[in-house]
Amino acid sequence: LLQLYVGRFEGEFLTPSFFLAATGGAGKARLLKFQDSQHMSATDGSYTSCPAVENQEPAWQITASSLRMDLAANEGQADGAVLRFLGVPILAAPSLSFPLSSARKSGWLPPNVFLDNRAGLEFGVPYYWNIAPQRDATFTPFVMSKRGVGLDSEFRYLEPGHAGRINVDLLPGDRIFGRSRWSLKLNNDGHVFGDWRYRLKSERVSDDDYWKDMSRRVESQTPRLLASDFTLNRQRELSWGVIDTYARLQRWQTLQGIDAPFDSPYQRSPQIGIRVTTAADEAVLDSFRPWGRKARLEGGLELEYNRFDLPSSALAGQPRGGQRVHALGHVSAPLGGEAWWFIPRASFNAAAYDLDQTQADGRRRMSRV
Repeated sequence: LLQLYVGRFEGEFLTPSFFLAATGGAGKARLLKFQDSQHMSATDGSYTSCPAVENQEPAWQITASSLRMDLAANEGQADGAVLRFLGVPILAAPSLSFPLSSARKSGWLPPNVFLDNRAGLEFGVPYYWNIAPQRDATFTPFVMSKRGVGLDSEFRYLEPGHAGRINVDLLPGDRIFGRSRWSLKLNNDGHVFGDWRYRLKSERVSDDDYWKDMSRRVESQTPRLLASDFTLNRQRELSWGVIDTYARLQRWQTLQGIDAPFDSPYQRSPQIGIRVTTAADEAVLDSFRPWGRKARLEGGLELEYNRFDLPSSALAGQPRGGQRVHALGHVSAPLGGEAWWFIPRASFNAAAYDLDQTQADGRRRMSRV
């Protein structure tokens, strides 16, 4: 049933299924009223911005006793609301607001609840801040029944040539530990100086026991060994092959324990190298059969310098660091005909070391080929 006042673009539908072309959203209602072309309300209705599939429930849907929709502001307000996933209710609220389209919207998110024997009951409520189309942030104030009140935060950006994420987690005045705790995570990459590409990935925490007490906030696959890794590389493709130039700086934070100390890996301080590979050689390595081609030399060469040392948290008995120069190369001469192919190949692997600590045989310098 439709009642419509054309001049005012005002009216109501009984039991409609509706689709809003302006937002891509759809829904159903017992009664749908529209006050003008940009404002409408629904009684005992539902709304979703998921693509409609015939005879299927939408993946995400809001049902409510009352819905108010403002198309100009791209905002909906639901009273007596229930958020459903595949038809299953997952969150009920007396009132909530939501974007009518798939666009992001600032606001509070569903709460987080965790329980463990080190922090007790933890309850946090995230707030999402849609700063700009290419930037956003999430702040989650939380309370731990055993340790106190803190704040988790995440900032994300997607700029021309740069993208990344920064996480800072704070727990001021941990009641059990006796002082403040924190963690910092950086994950960023992009382009600088034209065709140079960089990547920074780092994780740091306040103390050696953080991985045990705050395990959910540690991302590293090795929770007692946290890396800070910065790489810079440039790849140039030429008519005859590829030149790859790279540099890397790596640091470790080792979370040592009195009961279970462990040896630290060496750091790259820095690592610098260049890799040259002919274009045809890549085809050889991929088992390309050079039928009907004349024999010609193809190959690759990699030269690298590496200063390696130990972090300050390394055990006292570990061998100290040093310097290494490494050369790795090969040459091949593909041969073949209509029904056969043969690729003779020669390679070498050479390295020279200059160590900070004298070895048991009295040497500090050594080499191999």
